Amino acid sequence: MNRWREFVLVIALFAALIAFTIYGPGRSTTDDGERGSTYSQGDEGALGLQRWLETLGYTTERLQYTDWVIPDRAAVLFIIAPTQRPIVESEAEEILRWVRDGGTLIAVDERPQLALASNALWRILNVTTTFSDTADFIEDERALPTQPVLFEPPVTSVQVDTSAVLTPDEPGYVPVLQTQYGPTLLGRQEGRGYMYLSAAAHPFTNTGLREPGSGALVLNLIARVPRGATILFDEVHHGFGDANGATNRSLRQIAL
Repeated sequence: MNRWREFVLVIALFAALIAFTIYGPGRSTTDDGERGSTYSQGDEGALGLQRWLETLGYTTERLQYTDWVIPDRAAVLFIIAPTQRPIVESEAEEILRWVRDGGTLIAVDERPQLALASNALWRILNVTTTFSDTADFIEDERALPTQPVLFEPPVTSVQVDTSAVLTPDEPGYVPVLQTQYGPTLLGRQEGRGYMYLSAAAHPFTNTGLREPGSGALVLNLIARVPRGATILFDEVHHGFGDANGATNRSLRQIAL
């Protein structure tokens, strides 16, 4: 009951909080709308997610301008719709090492996984993304829970705005959310950690996070880690990965 009252309070304050933390005074970000980046305060960015988690008592950091090594202090890693730089095999192996050591991975890739796909993580995990023959973007498409695992707090549906379907090519994956087209969110135990793979970035974006179900989904995905834990956001694969990237980006934003 205490958890439920806490969730109701969080949701009640959520809309005003997100508006203030994203658009309030003293913020230095970019509004270029880069999908999934915590540097973006545009509709498709993920700044709102980062700031919301901070208000809930988590420590958030960005993985950027460094070699791809996930620090042991990180309890959760978000990789949301990376398109600026491919995830290479050595990086995918580092992600799996960290998960097996107890980390929680929440990875989103909305691109179809082809033979020469740039996401080595999906390739190593033997998961493919496909789309409906009619369209890859379906406005107002909602996904429903397929397993009784999204209950702290309860999730009844989540707006995903996609016809993408995740298909695992090996056992061990559990469908967590599903639309009329098929699974959009898979879960899997990996060593001492857990992985969530998603084909829909919308629930994690500044716009999507305001919609019913999105906040509750995020809280369920990170339920394994305590308040105060470090949550890491991948910015390397949004283009914040080397000195050249730093020089180019510095003219448009200041790291927070």
